[in-house]
Amino acid sequence: MAHTCHDDLVELSDWAWHRLEQRMAGLTDEEYLWEPVPGCRTVRRGLDGTYRSDGPAPPGDSRRFTTLAWRLCHIADLLREERNGPWLGRAAPPPREQPGDPAPPPVR
Repeated sequence: MAHTCHDDLVELSDWAWHRLEQRMAGLTDEEYLWEPVPGCRTVRRGLDGTYRSDGPAPPGDSRRFTTLAWRLCHIADLLREERNGPWLGRAAPPPREQPGDPAPPPVR
């Protein structure tokens, strides 16, 4: 049976996820949120207890360094963009209110 583009994308996604999962295994919160320099873009806990990314840097923002937490949120945001679900035969996710907001729970 011939592989389709869909099959290739799913296989690549699974491979990338498992590779990331293996590398993240055992990582502590302290390591995940470690700031290589003060004032990094990161993921922060809000007053309501929800974690939110600092989001993308606005024009003129001089913070060039990021934490591992911010980078992983950034990758997740890219992967959940509207176009990606339909490529994989899934519905597009609902839009977020603003960059860095937590994703709403999936509709089942």
